[in-house]
Amino acid sequence: MTWREAADAAWFGPVVSAARNALNEAALAILPSRCVGCSSDAGPLCVECGSDLGRALLHPSVVDDLRELDVLAPQHRAPVVAAAAYSGVVSNALLAAKTRGGLGLIRRFRPAVDRAWKLMRSVTERGPVAVVPVPSKASSVRARGFSPVEELLRESEVQSVMNFLRVRTLTSWGLTRQGPQKSRGRSGRSAAVKGQFAIDQAALQNAKRRDRHGRIPRRVVLFDDVMTTGSTLAEAARTLRAQGFTVVGAFCVAWVRPPCGTAAVSASEETENKPPA
Repeated sequence: MTWREAADAAWFGPVVSAARNALNEAALAILPSRCVGCSSDAGPLCVECGSDLGRALLHPSVVDDLRELDVLAPQHRAPVVAAAAYSGVVSNALLAAKTRGGLGLIRRFRPAVDRAWKLMRSVTERGPVAVVPVPSKASSVRARGFSPVEELLRESEVQSVMNFLRVRTLTSWGLTRQGPQKSRGRSGRSAAVKGQFAIDQAALQNAKRRDRHGRIPRRVVLFDDVMTTGSTLAEAARTLRAQGFTVVGAFCVAWVRPPCGTAAVSASEETENKPPA
């Protein structure tokens, strides 16, 4: 284990995480802050905006399918469930929750994660599944002091969470694949994130050792905080399938609706419209 890995293990361990959470809540209670919804001086989320957020997160729904999202290697049906649309107070609160000092807001989304998870289980085949969070870059996690996706799952009702998916380092992934993703379409994002993820074999073996039977479910469900075009979820699914896992679905807190009047593009349409290599 390198010194950086040892430092990360200590920083994100249970003792330091608990202390960090307590300090964050104390800071929120003492320091003045503006509401992320209406910018009033009523704290990070005022009562009215908190009610609006709660109502927006009440009804999760199936918003897409990984079979349609994966323009590079479409597979079988795998529904994608989202707790809410990424707009208004949902987007403002989620953005604030993902910044340094945003752990207090993360807690507001955990009931929505549980509801999305229950819907995901109701629309997929019965049987054991493992939940695999879509990871952030290590540099982003260090800058924030926490992983938003892992914190969203912490203390939730989601079981069998397996953290063995990793973002490749720049040296192995390639600098040409970096850059802003928001302006890219589905096929452009798919090409940009190709090869982004890898399986951490040591973490996978640790997960197996923790299981009393020495094995983990081969059926998995992906979890992410926000789905934009779905290309990141699709790439994570391809990485897992290459290791023999079956991805039966994905769920997230929020999804970005396609522009008004623009329907989701199917995998066949993307293939037909793809420019020649």
